[in-house]
Amino acid sequence: MKRILSLLIVFASLIAQAQISWPPKSFPCNVPFILPAEIEYYWGVNKIICTGRSGNGYKFKVTGTGNHDHSAAQINMLYMQPSSNGGLPSGSMAGTYFFPAVEKGKPFYFSFEAAWKGSTPSKFSLFFMSEWISLPKEEPTTTSVPERHEPLTIPSFRTESSSTRQAEPSVKKEPVYEVPSYPGGSQKLQEFLKNNMQKPHIAIESAGYGTTTVEFTITPSGTISNPNYTRRCNERVDKEVMRLVNIMVPWKPATKDGTPCTATVQLSMSIFPSFNASYKITRIK
Repeated sequence: MKRILSLLIVFASLIAQAQISWPPKSFPCNVPFILPAEIEYYWGVNKIICTGRSGNGYKFKVTGTGNHDHSAAQINMLYMQPSSNGGLPSGSMAGTYFFPAVEKGKPFYFSFEAAWKGSTPSKFSLFFMSEWISLPKEEPTTTSVPERHEPLTIPSFRTESSSTRQAEPSVKKEPVYEVPSYPGGSQKLQEFLKNNMQKPHIAIESAGYGTTTVEFTITPSGTISNPNYTRRCNERVDKEVMRLVNIMVPWKPATKDGTPCTATVQLSMSIFPSFNASYKITRIK
């Protein structure tokens, strides 16, 4: 919520940009949009064009040039509208769409469908955001080691018996961790989720677009405990993802120096427009 609020504040400074009136009177037409820095770092989008109607919505074409290499990624798109009372702009989810893999300096383009009848505001700018895309950390700079000016001390050597020789200082050993895993590996987890998924019926399918993320703990015995949402999409989709988490079989637990320990896992899953799931280990202790 804090992230969305901060993005809305940033957007408020840009709200003077043109808003498109919907539906447009003619095609093709340019659609105003805003990319945050972390997305623009990879996808240098230069134009979004609405090319015409498509089913219950409209078809959009995105063109640009890759600013840096990146694999394909899910990006949330919002309709941003100016506030009626002069305050912060309001936003509503338009959907989650895949931005293609890009290479630095090479052009790219892709199409998507949005602006469903009855769910699209009369004026808006498109705004893109993602919790999973971030700017890379700066490379550490190499600094020269300052020259030391202390007088050089030459140690004296002597032969010592084994009984008088001082013990070598012990070196602290770093613990060795092994991450938890689903029985059979990631492929089996994908099969379990896809085969057991009960696709919710949603009257307006676009309302289910997006990703739900559930975070849970894998105990030293491998059982799942304390599942909770860290990202929501739609009530019915959220409940289905939580149901799948709760019926998963025990995992192979994480280990610390060979001893089972607890781990925290985040499972992200989307159902519309197609199934997609992934997970990541966020903590082992």
